[in-house]
Amino acid sequence: MTEIEKDEKLSFILDRVVMALGIIMVIIHLIYAKSYVINGTQFRNAHLIFALMIVFLESAGKAKKNWTRYLLIAMFFVIMACGLYINFNYTEIMDRTWANTRLDLVVGATLIILCLVSVKLSIGWFMLLLILGICVYPFFGQYLPAPFTTKAYPLMMTIGNYAITLNTGIYGSNLMTSAEYVFLFIVFGSLLSATGVQKFFWELGKLLFRKLPSGPCMMAVLNSALVGSVTGSVVANVMITGVYTIPTMKKAGIKSEVAGAMEAAASCGGQLVPPVMGTVAFIMASYTGIPYIRICEMALIPAFMYYLGVGLFAHFAAMKSYHKAQTVQKMDFFAEEVDYRTFFWKMPGFLVPVGLIVYLLAKNVAVLETAFWAIIALITVNQMVPKDLRPPLKDLIKGMGNGAKEGSSLAVILCATGLILITFTGSGLAIKIASSIQFLSGGTTFGVLLIVWIMSVLFGMIGVSSVAYYMSAAFAASILMKTGLSLEAVHFFLMFPCIFAGITPPVALGCLAAAKLSGSDYIKCCYETMRAAFTAFLLPFFAIYAPSIILQRSPASPVFWIEIGLCVLFIISANFMFIGYLVSPLPWSERGLMGAVALGSFLYLFLRIPAFLLMIAVAFTLFVIKFAFRFRKVKI
Repeated sequence: MTEIEKDEKLSFILDRVVMALGIIMVIIHLIYAKSYVINGTQFRNAHLIFALMIVFLESAGKAKKNWTRYLLIAMFFVIMACGLYINFNYTEIMDRTWANTRLDLVVGATLIILCLVSVKLSIGWFMLLLILGICVYPFFGQYLPAPFTTKAYPLMMTIGNYAITLNTGIYGSNLMTSAEYVFLFIVFGSLLSATGVQKFFWELGKLLFRKLPSGPCMMAVLNSALVGSVTGSVVANVMITGVYTIPTMKKAGIKSEVAGAMEAAASCGGQLVPPVMGTVAFIMASYTGIPYIRICEMALIPAFMYYLGVGLFAHFAAMKSYHKAQTVQKMDFFAEEVDYRTFFWKMPGFLVPVGLIVYLLAKNVAVLETAFWAIIALITVNQMVPKDLRPPLKDLIKGMGNGAKEGSSLAVILCATGLILITFTGSGLAIKIASSIQFLSGGTTFGVLLIVWIMSVLFGMIGVSSVAYYMSAAFAASILMKTGLSLEAVHFFLMFPCIFAGITPPVALGCLAAAKLSGSDYIKCCYETMRAAFTAFLLPFFAIYAPSIILQRSPASPVFWIEIGLCVLFIISANFMFIGYLVSPLPWSERGLMGAVALGSFLYLFLRIPAFLLMIAVAFTLFVIKFAFRFRKVKI
């Protein structure tokens, strides 16, 4: 057997071991969700240890150098040993907090290092360097002059805080969030994809949009929004749906960069779509204590507004493209009939488990138990369809394993962010950051919001929106709360830029994936994505200055409807200004009037000066008169 064959055989074995570990991990979570047969500390420790083992073994299977592969395999056994030590000695370890034995501290330090390495293995250097920089700073900061001075605990106490107390650092609330709120829902999303739910979404798109000339674009928006709600990752969503939506749009005559942009924009916004919201809603519920159902309710209007903007762009950009070409390309999509058999048999496999999630959470059933019943319902309903539409058992097993791998990657990252949280609270670093933001902002609320928005986008560049939100909340939630903003408004403000960082240059990982699939230039794809998804960059500020969109005002109040109406008017008018098409191409004078309507709506929401309402009324009236006169003249 050659060296290459040996490597391939070892990779195959490692892949099977990882899949087996993933399935065992899922089974443990399902059992705990219904029986709580083990202590909560033991369960969370098992969650962390399985996550670390899966991340290290999966990386070993992908390693190109033998020494790296064998080192990662060796670390697997070190992880197992540390996990077993904690599992069998957790009571004594917690009893001797601050007076731990040398072995306790060695195990704790080892787990800290393993968590940091796993972050590098999962998402690269950026997150690792950020965590290291923050955690190491207090040790140097204690020797620096004011205002850079920080407090640092002795090394032994720091190790205890970071790991071995078993309730702070890597074992803090972030581990509980991963184990009891997020993991099983990631598995649920992976299983849902494995059942072939995309077939239902595809037929639904044909049913709704087959008669529209812009049907391929509108279908892509709907399909990617629904899949994105489940996957929670813009890159994964683009790679899942883009392989068929982008070629479909290109066949219909849409430019490659525009097709890529529509896919990226629609995929990214899926994390705003209730009820799953790509796990961000569960993390917010865990972090803030806001009921999950309330978070879904508050996300409804922002999700509608975002997809209103993307949908308008998709439709009118397609129509403008067809107008220039003086044809609507007839293709299979328009001629293909809806497969009603697939549509009706696949529909319950999506609606039943998702509806069950909403019902159970509305009844205040625990998140972990809700995920348990959702998975059971998903598997059961999908086994009740005709054999040719039934997902094969091997696909469900693979989906379960893939979900465990995705959940493990998120788990180790969330655990590592616990090091940041404990450093903030213990060293006084949080106060320093708050003071710096206040100074840089000049003490203005808008200045604070702008700085925090930029910070959240930077965190979002790591590519995992849920982790970015968690870190943004740790950095800035208390700072924003001090400005007098409500808890709900603050956390939605933090969540939006973290979600949409996937399409925010200069990194824009969603655009990068879409550009590759569409064969377009990355910069052009980014530009078109920003035009299609411009609403995303303003939603955080609308949540603060027009809080009605997140239900912070009563629908009985006229202000509620004024704020929502102006937000919708802004989105519609800005789209017409950007695209320059409505029935026929708009001349610059009419685009300018639409721009004035958008600007007036925007400024009124921020400044509440009545003169801007007059500006909106005048500009809109002039647009209607000018457009009607020109359109009538063309028809005659």
